[in-house]
Amino acid sequence: MRRHTLPLLATLLPLSLVLTACGGSSAADTGAGAKDGAKSGTKVTLNVGDQKGGFESLLQAAGELDELDYEIKWSTFTSGPPLLEAVNAKAVDIGGVGNTPPVFAAAAKSKITVVGATHGSSAGEAILVPKDSALQSPADLRGKKVAVAQGSSAHFQLIASLQQAGLTPGHRGLPPAPPARPGLGVQAPGGVGQGLVEGDRAAVRGGLRRGEAQQRHRVPVAVDDAAVASEQKIADTFTELKLIPGKVVFKDFVDTRFNRDLPPSTTAPRTYGKES
Repeated sequence: MRRHTLPLLATLLPLSLVLTACGGSSAADTGAGAKDGAKSGTKVTLNVGDQKGGFESLLQAAGELDELDYEIKWSTFTSGPPLLEAVNAKAVDIGGVGNTPPVFAAAAKSKITVVGATHGSSAGEAILVPKDSALQSPADLRGKKVAVAQGSSAHFQLIASLQQAGLTPGHRGLPPAPPARPGLGVQAPGGVGQGLVEGDRAAVRGGLRRGEAQQRHRVPVAVDDAAVASEQKIADTFTELKLIPGKVVFKDFVDTRFNRDLPPSTTAPRTYGKES
């Protein structure tokens, strides 16, 4: 069926976030990590969660995965929620998701930490409707059914658009999609990489830098007060709608050590003329 789109009317900061596992002792706190691995003759392994159409192929094509000081083991997921389940289980050390999955993970008291962010455009976000549909704006969705994955970034974008159109959404959300590769997400692998992100800041910085190099429209930004406030607004919205239990204090899930000299989270995304 051919479709056309209804533009989403409202967003906060259209951020993508990079998250790691947290909890337990930290090799970074003791000065251990990659140097100790080098002394022992073994490479540290960074278990990276990627989404379909994500970074692995881009980084390979750009040669960014050649001659690393650490190994990377990739796990591919269909969306953010199952990726964060894997982070919580320490099956994955680090991974990137949109702005909403971390809110649901935080509400579930998952052991996750936000260590990086990018700011991009929401111009590509839209609600799909059949071609020649009478629906021309979010306001026309009153009384209609809309399919959206529970806890996904599209979930909040839809809610924000409906609310701006004066509509109060009811909910029977679709469950989060399972991992793209069966069996991933709950079985923590053995080896050097388990719990690595807590301990090896050098590997985390390297992973963040290489991920930033492949962002076309998105700009790497600091996880600053404005970013936290934007995520807090998302959390409060889902709390008010009783879609997550209780109040989430999002700043409790943020680590600012990797902000470096990054620009503010409100920095405008890159644009490339008409294609943006």
